[in-house]
Amino acid sequence: MQPHFFVDSRYQRAGIGRELFHKALQICNYHEVQLPQITVNASPNSIEAYKKLNFEPTDIEQCVNGIRFVPMALHLHRKESG
Repeated sequence: MQPHFFVDSRYQRAGIGRELFHKALQICNYHEVQLPQITVNASPNSIEAYKKLNFEPTDIEQCVNGIRFVPMALHLHRKESG
């Protein structure tokens, strides 16, 4: 089962999602959880919000079981070359 992340539409665009997301990353760092990346299936109306959090599209828009989304990823620990 994949976790889901939503902010009630009455409270969107107030920075709540951004704060919750950053808090989740802080908790992972505190517990030394090493995540190479975080992936999401972003609904078309949330793509810009995810881009502001530094997520990048990894594929084109898709539709599965009638649900439209764009796969996106945030790379957290990039390996340095050299």
